[in-house]
Amino acid sequence: MRLQTSRLVLEDVGERPNPQEFLSVFNTNPDFIEAAYGFTGKRSYELWDVERFLVQETLRENSHCLAIRLRETGQVVGMVAFVAPHPEVPSPWIGLLIISADCQSQGLGSEAATALEEYLRGKGWADVRLAVLQGLPKARQFWERLGYAVYEEWQDERKRPCWLMRKALMPKAAQHERTSNA
Repeated sequence: MRLQTSRLVLEDVGERPNPQEFLSVFNTNPDFIEAAYGFTGKRSYELWDVERFLVQETLRENSHCLAIRLRETGQVVGMVAFVAPHPEVPSPWIGLLIISADCQSQGLGSEAATALEEYLRGKGWADVRLAVLQGLPKARQFWERLGYAVYEEWQDERKRPCWLMRKALMPKAAQHERTSNA
């Protein structure tokens, strides 16, 4: 899979991803790491943490793990991982969108999210969902700016409190037409 925007290329990390390319992306986001580890004090990843993440994301059923690269230079500036469909919900689910801290506040995260939404809409999906750890209120604000809304509070499999969010990708009439023609 390969998606392009004016500034970005989103492409599969492949069968043999290079964890080193993603280590700095994670480590420039210590608040994410701390929240992901339940505020245990861990604020950085080792190379093996990234390797484990990539293996889990590339082996999960219906999973896609995309490197986010600058179109002009090919530099990795982020990653997005999603499943389509999610095994428990008949919708795609964004598991992670992370952008290197030195590239944040430039619209790259929004550009990557919009490219993914357009891809999913083109595949006929009516909505997309995600979970945001409650320890990351800025992440919730990011997704709300893109039109996502909280529909439930929940605890994930590690008992971390989350906001479940979703966004409609098609108008209700198009959703109805898609399901009635199936």
